[in-house]
Amino acid sequence: MGERTCDSSEEVVETLAPERVLAVIHESDAPIVTTRDVADALDCTPERVTKKLKGLHEQGCVERRKVGNQAAE
Repeated sequence: MGERTCDSSEEVVETLAPERVLAVIHESDAPIVTTRDVADALDCTPERVTKKLKGLHEQGCVERRKVGNQAAE
């Protein structure tokens, strides 16, 4: 699991470590790994994964492709 932090309402929020996202991508045998694939593997929402993937893309860690109606990382 990722690190846990508290937001302003004292709710516990689990952060999604970039290393976990990259591990899912690198461990996959598929030629393209979608946001949904990563979200399913990490049991979190596609929106959370999308945010993390955007940051990883900006850092040059992943490539981005349009596949159908969704961007694939």
